[in-house]
Amino acid sequence: ALNIVGQALEDEAFWGVRKSIVSALGKSKTPFAEAILISSLESEKMADALHSTCVACGEHRSKEMATALTAFLHRSDVPYRARGAALSALGRQNEHCDWDILLAAAEDDGWQHFLRRNAVAAVAKTRSERGARLLIERMQSPDESIGLRASAAVGLAACVSNLDRAQKAAATEAL
Repeated sequence: ALNIVGQALEDEAFWGVRKSIVSALGKSKTPFAEAILISSLESEKMADALHSTCVACGEHRSKEMATALTAFLHRSDVPYRARGAALSALGRQNEHCDWDILLAAAEDDGWQHFLRRNAVAAVAKTRSERGARLLIERMQSPDESIGLRASAAVGLAACVSNLDRAQKAAATEAL
């Protein structure tokens, strides 16, 4: 059945249907679906469908997906929304996450700090001690915008959810 879905994704001309297909592939969480999504990262040309593909990639956590997302984020032709969704998906890769990419995006000064906000949200999705430290720094930095500092505070709560009591207490104190 997934062979048929993969072929339908390649053949479909309407981005809305393509979006539905990649969403279903994300939810299936099978290795075959992951391979189709990785292939779609490389071949998708429609911006809206590419954004949906990146969102679906976040449902698959593996070294292969992290590698594909890292390569995708190194491309120069990626639209902003897709890049933001890919950052989020990369953050969800946990131990396979490429921190250099997240940290670079967290410094982005582009359009209304769109990628910076997405990078902060991606850091929160790592649910790691390193992520919590970065979010505390961003939250407390007077150089960051109020909106980004608020995003870092909300992200911090999610980031520390899997950490030990001492780390949760440090995050609570920072808030």
